[in-house]
Amino acid sequence: MGRLRPSLTETKTTEGGRDMPTFPPRAKRFIILLPLRYRKAGETQWHEGTILNMSGTGVLFQGDELLEPKIEVEIRFVMPTPAKKERPAEIVCYGTVVRTAPVVGSDSAFFIAVSLRRYHFVRRSRSV
Repeated sequence: MGRLRPSLTETKTTEGGRDMPTFPPRAKRFIILLPLRYRKAGETQWHEGTILNMSGTGVLFQGDELLEPKIEVEIRFVMPTPAKKERPAEIVCYGTVVRTAPVVGSDSAFFIAVSLRRYHFVRRSRSV
């Protein structure tokens, strides 16, 4: 009898050569490689990371600071615009860490899965 859920420490290599954890997503996820900033709710220090995939209900990213499950977080990233005349939109998300796993071969990188509670868009001024 096979396992129903893969281990958090199992990974697969994607076309771009990135290792991604193989735990099953709950909603349709889209691979989006974008830089982000994240922090624990109420803290002022931001940490850097990269979004690996996301859906309307959650985001999986690789970060430089481990967050434990059940921690409330704020995540911010900028969506690229399809047209040069449009202003970029910063997405501000609030959610809860649901899973974490170390990145194999690294002492300072972690996979962090967050269930999103709410998010909103903030229009930024165009850079000239």
